[in-house]
Amino acid sequence: MEQVKAKFICDKKTERPDNAFEVELSAVADSEGENEQYFKYTPYGKLTMGTINPEAAKLFVPGQELYLVFIPVVGSGRID
Repeated sequence: MEQVKAKFICDKKTERPDNAFEVELSAVADSEGENEQYFKYTPYGKLTMGTINPEAAKLFVPGQELYLVFIPVVGSGRID
């Protein structure tokens, strides 16, 4: 498999005192439509990450669904 595309939802975005942003995402878990297929066939879980780029932070709005694509970096380690 060359890549895996998962679907997550933004649960929370927090602006920190140092002007950085922290976002919390979780995998969609609906039992109908496209989300059912993503939950059934792709990774599930939670992701917390941050950014110091205000423009990038605009992408993350609580309730917004987002695609997350995992692609191996060539030359960074073993890929079977």
